[in-house]
Amino acid sequence: MISFKIGSVPDLVRPGKTGYLAAPEDTEDFRNGIIQVLTDPDLRHQMARNCRAIALAEYRIELQAQRYTELYECALKIPQPSLASTISLG
Repeated sequence: MISFKIGSVPDLVRPGKTGYLAAPEDTEDFRNGIIQVLTDPDLRHQMARNCRAIALAEYRIELQAQRYTELYECALKIPQPSLASTISLG
């Protein structure tokens, strides 16, 4: 993946390992990233393998289900304000 280093993209792309992050709004840097990945097939294939390995290790469905279950269980333990305490009567 070639993208700008903005928003949540840096959370997903690991520079040099799974993609290229260009400086925000720097079209020349973005172009350099495209050229680098297109002209280096070994790098491109290694990045693809890295992406696949990371997806299998960190984002498999069983792991995501476990994370959601833990999140819901944690949310259920947080004391919730009663409806009466959230309504002002006076």
